[in-house]
Amino acid sequence: MAAAATLGCAAATAEAQRSPIKDDEQVILFTTAAVRDGGGWLVPVHGWVFEPEETSVWRGGLVNLLRESIDLDQRDPRAGRFSAVARWFLVDNERGKRVPVRVGGTAAVLPATSPDGHARTQVRIAAPAGQQWVTVEARARDGRRFLGRAQLVPPRGVSVVSDIDDTIKVTEVLGGKRRVLERTFLEPFEPVRGMAPRYDAWRRGGAVFHYVSASPWHLYPLLSEFLGAHGFPAGTFHLRSFRVKDSTRFELLRSSRGHKLAAIGELLARYPGRRFVLVGDSGESDPEIYGELARRHPRQVVAIAIRRLPGDRWDPARRKKAFARVRARVIAFSNPSELPNLAELTP
Repeated sequence: MAAAATLGCAAATAEAQRSPIKDDEQVILFTTAAVRDGGGWLVPVHGWVFEPEETSVWRGGLVNLLRESIDLDQRDPRAGRFSAVARWFLVDNERGKRVPVRVGGTAAVLPATSPDGHARTQVRIAAPAGQQWVTVEARARDGRRFLGRAQLVPPRGVSVVSDIDDTIKVTEVLGGKRRVLERTFLEPFEPVRGMAPRYDAWRRGGAVFHYVSASPWHLYPLLSEFLGAHGFPAGTFHLRSFRVKDSTRFELLRSSRGHKLAAIGELLARYPGRRFVLVGDSGESDPEIYGELARRHPRQVVAIAIRRLPGDRWDPARRKKAFARVRARVIAFSNPSELPNLAELTP
């Protein structure tokens, strides 16, 4: 056993020495969902390589614009929170990095990172006995370890696709863009009361979770921390690309329609044998997006749950249009206690 441990340590040291990740760079490995592939699994690996950068003119300009949008005074007691969130937008994305990773015990190398610092690939691994998650790991030259996870999602079962803003996290989208920015950059993320216990009950009933939002990947560390701190089930994230140095910098609060249709459509295609429950809110376009997906995939989308927001536009005409020719069960709820258990929702 000692010899094996020594060999493993030596291999890890050699791997770290070959790493392109410098001492001042960091890696985030996002949570992903694997799909069954013959006798093994096909595991998506998604990484982000960046260097924290406090003095960038481009990024500083964006942060100053955000600060002006919410009239933030440095004496405001919320200024510390603003700095903690804004620092994730003050990073220097590292392009051209080919990062070695280990998925379980399988070694692979990510393709070169793109201008936004992101890289994606898929790795085939053997089926680990009795595991629901596998670890994804990368190392820096100085030996630092960066860890992520992939969930092994069976071909059959129930998948819950959940929106984030105003579905599980209070964002107050109907309060306007300034209120959204305040909720995002100035105030600690607040859970929608009752949603975490309901989701956890569904998890215990066998559901897996996918969180889909038009929020940028920069907010992933904070959103992931939010899930864990408030008892929401772990799951995959499907966020939006955003780069300060190109035109997407003007689209921090853009419509989520195109992104959600593509991200959820990809999940439906990846797991054709699973049943899907789509959960969102009435604040923006979730009813229309989910209705369109249910018409495209009537055998897979079995239920849609829409959280009613105070002051929303939820008249019979909107509901009828959104869910025309939809075979899935549709539930509108104000209190999460109104949501049924998983077995009743997906008979």
